[in-house]
Amino acid sequence: IALYFCGIIDLKNNSLDYSSLETLVDIFQKNHKENVVTYLCENILADEPNNRFALRTLAASYEAENNPKAWDLYETLVKTDFTEADKAKLLAEHYESEGDQDKAVDYYKKAILRFIAANNYNACKEIWSKLVQFIPEEIDFFQMLRRKISKQMNEMKTTILMQELYTWYKDNKKWDIAIEILKQNLTVEPKDTWARKEIVDCFRGKYEGHSHLEDYIRSSNLTANYRNVFEAINDFEKHIAFDKGCFVFHRSWGVGIIRKLT
Repeated sequence: IALYFCGIIDLKNNSLDYSSLETLVDIFQKNHKENVVTYLCENILADEPNNRFALRTLAASYEAENNPKAWDLYETLVKTDFTEADKAKLLAEHYESEGDQDKAVDYYKKAILRFIAANNYNACKEIWSKLVQFIPEEIDFFQMLRRKISKQMNEMKTTILMQELYTWYKDNKKWDIAIEILKQNLTVEPKDTWARKEIVDCFRGKYEGHSHLEDYIRSSNLTANYRNVFEAINDFEKHIAFDKGCFVFHRSWGVGIIRKLT
């Protein structure tokens, strides 16, 4: 009773200290008095709509009752508490199940950024897979996530994530971005034999039909693991740019077309 009166007085006086009511809510929760918990939380929110404790407690109570009001409260909580990652993920999963992909993606984005800040790699990896499923074409967003994960956690962790994104670009024959992703992974781990093999496959896909493709792969030692991978890539790219019908610039003759390779 004393806690209740102290809490109500604090509410009437516009105090920012809600500890009395929070303690009271905790007591009634432990005694499974959910109707009283709901009443007290609603009182707090009537005075301070963004009170995180009341939002979280009332939303959990509504969710247990399958009351759809819970999702509005969770949305308010996620908007007011920029560290709240779990509820952002919960909202994303809810809207995904409802078929609202736009809202699901929006909350998955919020969740992964917050999990990165919290150094929760496993949660990041799970949401990363969801985002690759929904928005693989948003390469700039994934690159931003890669930089944040590299800085916050460890750049080695980014290679596993980027491999998953790479697969989509390779399958859809978007060779330039696929090659860029592999180069980034090889910068982190130059001895990654898988990435080295994959970049050769991507070069074959990108330059399919080039008259000297296989010659340049062989002469640059691109498939030979003993040679520095970036030296091999540079040699290959330098030579592959020249083929019959390609435009070139000559210092003396100006712009022209290659007619013949010897």
